[in-house]
Amino acid sequence: MTDPTRFVEPVDSPVSVVFSPDTGELEVEFVQMHPVGGQLQRGLHFSAAATRELVLALKLLERNLGRPIEDLSKPGSVQ
Repeated sequence: MTDPTRFVEPVDSPVSVVFSPDTGELEVEFVQMHPVGGQLQRGLHFSAAATRELVLALKLLERNLGRPIEDLSKPGSVQ
């Protein structure tokens, strides 16, 4: 069996994130520059199970880095 084709989706700020407490689902929207000009509005929809996995991964990353994940996006002079 061959490995699945991997597609990496580059995401940069600004990002719109909406969490539904009723369903546990997460919506992430962002804009990408299109190679031939213009912009693409992209979106990711996380099921409740995928949202839980993402939250656990972020907690693990935060624990391994030894500082709050919010600090990762701050410039060095602000920390």
